[in-house]
Amino acid sequence: MATVGIMIVGAVLNATAFIGGSQIAKIFDPTATHLEEERKRHDLALEKFTKDHNKWSENRSNMYDFIQKQHLNQNVAQTDFNITDDNLRLYKEYHPDVEINKMEPTFSTYYQPSDDMKKYQYMYIIGGAVISVYIIKGLK
Repeated sequence: MATVGIMIVGAVLNATAFIGGSQIAKIFDPTATHLEEERKRHDLALEKFTKDHNKWSENRSNMYDFIQKQHLNQNVAQTDFNITDDNLRLYKEYHPDVEINKMEPTFSTYYQPSDDMKKYQYMYIIGGAVISVYIIKGLK
């Protein structure tokens, strides 16, 4: 039970680290003007990441659909690497404008929090973890 509680708390802390870090920064430095710039930079990076990730997912889905159709058309059910390589080569012939081996985009490619923001996020996560441990121990 405690393990599940720790996993849930960890997920919540991870999801709210940016907001919590911003709030802690406001507490320690009420005149901080860099927070608004950091929020705008974060939001812009998140928009770009979402757009590219959606495009990547669509391309990957189209590639898998094409490979599946090739398997069905040829009545081939083998999954070895040679047949997969042949299908990828055929896909590239039919769709020369699509990159086949493109890596999945990650958010860290688009946004790196500033050192100040990292400090406040770590403070929020550590504080939340300490409070969560006391709460979970109190529930036993």
